[in-house]
Amino acid sequence: MVKVIRIVSICIFVCSFASTAISQASSSVRKFQTTYKIEMYAEPQVGAKTIGNIPAGVILEALQETERYGGYVKVTYKKKIGYIFKAEVQRYMDTPAPELACWSNGYKIIGSVYRYFFVLRNDGTLSYQGNITIRLFDRGDKVIFEKTADYSDGIKPETGGQFLIDTSVEATRFELEHKDGKIRGSTGKFIERL
Repeated sequence: MVKVIRIVSICIFVCSFASTAISQASSSVRKFQTTYKIEMYAEPQVGAKTIGNIPAGVILEALQETERYGGYVKVTYKKKIGYIFKAEVQRYMDTPAPELACWSNGYKIIGSVYRYFFVLRNDGTLSYQGNITIRLFDRGDKVIFEKTADYSDGIKPETGGQFLIDTSVEATRFELEHKDGKIRGSTGKFIERL
């Protein structure tokens, strides 16, 4: 239970940095590898025309991803451009490494408390081991929340979780600092007032 709470706390911190993680991930080409023979489609939709097959073991560069998780990946294979189901491939990295990514789902105002919702995930191919510090900043760019969590046990690839952080002051942005760098972004959109 303590480990779950710790992971949730870290995820909240990491998710605050969602938009930064997305921009960092988009600056480098994400790759995927087929694990069995799959089909390539003309459009990213169910029932689209099949335009070819891709055998097992092929490494493909993502030209575009319709969604970060699930959805389709636009690829080029044998001079054809088409789409593959992301669920039919696995993440590939030239140099295996962890890759922390964070998404901010937004926030609610509950009475006089601001509740921020975040999602943290390791999108890499190796476990992340080390500390993660999350910071929330107010409109004047002053730190209003800071917490460091120890992940020496590791965050395995394709795992993570949702987290929440409560503050009495509105935060406009977050920063997630880990051993490989920082992820920065806005705290997300306002969801509702309760």
